[in-house]
Amino acid sequence: MSSRPYLQFVDPAAEEALALVAAETEPEDWRARALCAEVDGDLWFPTKGGSVKEPKRICRVCPVQEPCLEYALENDIHHGLWGGLSPEERWRLKRGAKAA
Repeated sequence: MSSRPYLQFVDPAAEEALALVAAETEPEDWRARALCAEVDGDLWFPTKGGSVKEPKRICRVCPVQEPCLEYALENDIHHGLWGGLSPEERWRLKRGAKAA
């Protein structure tokens, strides 16, 4: 099991590619490679009850999904979709990691 329990949310087929991207990319450079930068920013901050289907679909294929999620967790970000997870999903993930 990984020391980062949130990796369970990363598509297993993409895990190897994510590791290669992480190895090649400086930590501050991951945002330049993010797919979310190519679409309307409002998509990542849906209104209450709004659909998250489209942004999550984009996140699943994003080459920097893992560092994005790490950034949100490490910086305790409570808004928007980061690394394919909503604020509530990130909260549950952190709560589960603390319990383990």
